[in-house]
Amino acid sequence: MANIERMAEPHRILLTTEILEKIFLYTDMRSVLTSARVSKHWHKLIKESYELQAHLFFKPALSSSGTTKRLRNLLLDSDLWSIFYRQELNTTRRHASYDRLKLPFMDAAKEDAYLRQEARNWDRLNSNS
Repeated sequence: MANIERMAEPHRILLTTEILEKIFLYTDMRSVLTSARVSKHWHKLIKESYELQAHLFFKPALSSSGTTKRLRNLLLDSDLWSIFYRQELNTTRRHASYDRLKLPFMDAAKEDAYLRQEARNWDRLNSNS
């Protein structure tokens, strides 16, 4: 409690759960996941907020009135599986051609970053414990 009392007034607003949640909803996914490491309060908010879990694609989005537009997970699109997303075909032939599919190798430094145990923060956020 002493830390909260010493906190400057502009920073104290970040303890207000409702305001912080709205800020996170307008923030990109990578920043939200990284922000979970800032404090226990932020981690708890990100882990327990259904809206934020849906924003991070950990839980299904609540159905909105009449909106059926699908959202793409931009974090996966930019870093992991962009090659697997379906692309428009320029021909009328509709058969698979897997022999032309060449997967790029991931840079070793980038692979290490994904495989580090402490980098699996997203996994802990998704767990129900």
